[in-house]
Amino acid sequence: MRNLSPFAKKIIISLIAFAIGVSVWCLIFFLRQQFSIDAASDAFFFAGMVTLAGIAYIFIRRWGAFDILEYSFYRLGESFRPGMPKRYETAYDFTVARKEKRQKKKPFFWPFLIVGGTFLIAALILMIIFEVNVPR
Repeated sequence: MRNLSPFAKKIIISLIAFAIGVSVWCLIFFLRQQFSIDAASDAFFFAGMVTLAGIAYIFIRRWGAFDILEYSFYRLGESFRPGMPKRYETAYDFTVARKEKRQKKKPFFWPFLIVGGTFLIAALILMIIFEVNVPR
C-alpha cells in the first residue's frame, strides 16, 4: 500500500471495514442457524461491536503499544540477512522513528465508525421490531 494514492488507501480501508462487519454478521447469523429477526439483530450488534473495536485497535497501535513487538520482528528479519546495514540500532531509535511517522499521518477511522454505527442502528431497529411483534 506504500505506492497507492491517499484516496485509494481510503477506499481500501473502507472496504476492509465493510468486509469485517459483513463477515462477522454472516458468521454469527449463519452459524447459529436461527433465521429470525432476533438472530439478525444479534448478528448486527456483534458485527457492529467488532467493527467499532477496529477503532480501538487503531488508537492503541498509534499510541505505540506494539512498537517493541514490531521491532523484535524487524530484528528477526534482519538476522536472516547478514551483512546488511541495520536501519535501527536500538528499540528506542525504532520507537522514535515510528512516532515521527505517526505524527505525519493522521488516522483514518471514519469507515469503521460509519459501518459499526450503521450495524448498531440496524440491530436496534430489528430489536424494536422484534419486541413489538412478539406476543406476550
